Amino acid sequence: MAAIPSVPLFMRDVKLTLKAAGDATALEFQCHVSEARLQVTPGDTVSVQTLCASGSFSSTGKPSYALILNGYQDWDTTSNSEGLAEWLWKHEGEVCDFVLQAHGEAVAPSATKPQMTGQVVAHGVDYGGAINEYAPFSAELACTAKPALATA
Repeated sequence: MAAIPSVPLFMRDVKLTLKAAGDATALEFQCHVSEARLQVTPGDTVSVQTLCASGSFSSTGKPSYALILNGYQDWDTTSNSEGLAEWLWKHEGEVCDFVLQAHGEAVAPSATKPQMTGQVVAHGVDYGGAINEYAPFSAELACTAKPALATA
């Protein structure tokens, strides 16, 4: 059997869009983050044992998914120029559409360079930080369902 060739994903630039239900269009936020990734957390395995010979049972729960964003606070409130920190604050608790294209900002999704799409619940992030540093933020936005690996 022949070895399957590998093409590792190298993170250089991404396309990250978010769109709230009331927004006319999605906004691009890739310039607001230094890390953007979809995190998968496996479901817990639950086991029970009964007092009969064949009484061991195990089942694994569903995995959970989250959009992990780490970046720097931008609290600009100008329409269509919002900072991501301000946008997340404004849309806290809302279900929002996201697109994450980790293969590059200008890359169209394809079979060899797919993107992730789905919905997350927005929440606010930290405000402020330490002296003489850019103020960072971290957000773990829970997905409402398993995101789609989109090829078109």
